[in-house]
Amino acid sequence: MLTATQIRKEDISNIHFAHKEVLSLDFDRKQRQWSLNKALALGNAYHGKVHIIFEAESGENLEVDTTIWAVTDSHISLKGGVSIPISAIKDVYFS
Repeated sequence: MLTATQIRKEDISNIHFAHKEVLSLDFDRKQRQWSLNKALALGNAYHGKVHIIFEAESGENLEVDTTIWAVTDSHISLKGGVSIPISAIKDVYFS
């Protein structure tokens, strides 16, 4: 598992995200999309939280424990209008 600094969901709006695709393998990108869709279903049905590790523009790995409310082609939406670009997400895992 990746090492990441834990942050609060409320702090995400202050983050500048990586401007590149952080996953190099097609398989990993498909797995990420599958995990995001599963997390969306979990959040909508049971208000279940997931751990999301993403890369900041500085290269630092950050982690947030949250509920995913929506998944688009390019972003995920969290409660409060916060969004994260999918290309910056390195891992999604369930606790």
